[in-house]
Amino acid sequence: MRISYKQLKKLPVVTESGTELGSVHDVILDVDTHGIVQYEITPSMLSSKMYTVNQEQVVSITAEKMIVKDGAVKNNEKEAEEKMKGNMRVEPVAMREET
Repeated sequence: MRISYKQLKKLPVVTESGTELGSVHDVILDVDTHGIVQYEITPSMLSSKMYTVNQEQVVSITAEKMIVKDGAVKNNEKEAEEKMKGNMRVEPVAMREET
């Protein structure tokens, strides 16, 4: 089966268990192999949040939807949170009471 970029870009994305994740926003290509490496998924048009799904996490693609493994987004969210924690420092703040 072949699918155009225009068709792929708005394709709904769901997990194997049926959870709706959003739709394909963009793709990341490997210039050496000319293949898709990752898919960028946005939950809705109004959301600025974006998920990245690796090609290995995709179960199937049809003209109607893309199905990904159940843990695809959870794993990516967890990695992003861990990266953020590593970059954030907590600094003490001196507080005083107004009299």
